Amino acid sequence: MTRSANQEPMTLHERALFLREELFVIAGEQEKLLFAERVKKRMPTPTNEQSQVNEPVEDYEEEAYRLSYEGAFKKKILVVFSGTALEAELKNFLFKILGAVECTPQDIALTSEHAIHVAGSAGIQSLDPEKIILFGKINLPIQLSRKNLYEIIYEEGKDLLFADSLEELNENTDLKRKLWTSLQTLFTIKK
Repeated sequence: MTRSANQEPMTLHERALFLREELFVIAGEQEKLLFAERVKKRMPTPTNEQSQVNEPVEDYEEEAYRLSYEGAFKKKILVVFSGTALEAELKNFLFKILGAVECTPQDIALTSEHAIHVAGSAGIQSLDPEKIILFGKINLPIQLSRKNLYEIIYEEGKDLLFADSLEELNENTDLKRKLWTSLQTLFTIKK
């Protein structure tokens, strides 16, 4: 069964009806495919073979790899936590910490290690943060910059602060003190 030239091309769902085996999509590729489907739906369908529009895919790649985050990012502070999701208790704890240095959810971009993996290396670069605070052991290239926990590193125009995971910080008073000392330096707070 084939479609005539006047009909729209099959969607991914329609194509899947013909497959007999399971098909797996790699995490980063899924975003590309979904984005490509959205772009195709917005573009006009060519009326004949000669009037096809050949737009380079690269024009749309940046949008496909935008880093998802919570917050308004007004102060250009990126906060990254390990894993995929943050429990409500730990999120409240994090916002108390940030509140102590006069940062609200409106000032930051809160994201997960998983979201950065999905967005790829261009994810952080597209935001261009001035300060990055990383909580926990994160499997990302930025981790290569890490020297000592709670030591502020200035690299490529950004202040980087690596700290223990929010779970560890929530349970350990000594670690909270170390973090507080580093945050005072990072945000130039004298108390």
